[in-house]
Amino acid sequence: MSDARAAEISFYADLYEDRDAGYGYPGERQHVALAFAGAEISAAGYVLDVSAGRGQFARLVLERCPGISVHVSEAVDGLLEKDLAGLPRFRWALPEPCPTGGQWDLVACLDVIEHLVPEDTEAAVEALAAVASEWLLLSIALFPCPWKGRETHVNLRPAEEWKGRLPAWLGDAWRTARVEERQKTLWYLARRVA
Repeated sequence: MSDARAAEISFYADLYEDRDAGYGYPGERQHVALAFAGAEISAAGYVLDVSAGRGQFARLVLERCPGISVHVSEAVDGLLEKDLAGLPRFRWALPEPCPTGGQWDLVACLDVIEHLVPEDTEAAVEALAAVASEWLLLSIALFPCPWKGRETHVNLRPAEEWKGRLPAWLGDAWRTARVEERQKTLWYLARRVA
């Protein structure tokens, strides 16, 4: 992991520690994820929510899709201990390879990629793909997000650039199944074909 990425994780640890700040994945966006890829999520036996934040998406999947096993990963230790308690969880800081070496039917990484320093992006996408046995679900914000005097979306790119880069980074083993722009966010679903 680059020094820049380690500094970003430290920044988010401080940001999330401020419980009154209200920072985190907005509640309505998790419902967009289910609307965008609900059939694939419902059919998955094992789901991994990467950089799960406060765990809203994982809990919504558990509520709406009974019988699915949902695991979460997070780079911010405080969230693992507090917000994600009670869920199968482990520490994982993208772009590092997954420390468990596991495989999940569907890997979701929602509103995370735009927070990665740009030089870590390709390796992060490859690390996500390495643990997804069938589906990869990404959401990438396309808007700036200043917080406490600092831009948190340090990896902003136009939607068209993401649409070109993601398939290239995923390679021949993956095909784009669906891509949409909703709520100033790129929603991207890819399926493993090899």
